[in-house]
Amino acid sequence: MRHFITSLPGAISLIGTLILILWRVLATALPSGPLAPLSPSLVLATQVTITMLVLLSSLYVVLSQEYEPETEKWAFGTIGLLIGYWLPLAR
Repeated sequence: MRHFITSLPGAISLIGTLILILWRVLATALPSGPLAPLSPSLVLATQVTITMLVLLSSLYVVLSQEYEPETEKWAFGTIGLLIGYWLPLAR
C-alpha cells in the first residue's frame, strides 16, 4: 500500500477523496455551505472534476496491472467511496 500512496495515482486519489469528504462534512455542518459565495454550478463542476480525477487514477491502478493486489483493493475502495459520495445526491 505504501507504493500506491507514494505514486501519482495514489496521491491524486487521497487528496481528491479528502477534499470531497471535507466538502460534504462542511456542507452539512454549516447552514450556508462551505463556499457560499460561489455559484452552485461552479461548486458542482469542481466536485465533478475532482471525482473524475480520483476515478481515473483509481481505474488506472486497477486496469494497469502494475500494482500489487493490496494496492488494487485500496483503489477499489476509493471507487466505492466515490459511488457512496454521489448516491445521496441521486434522489
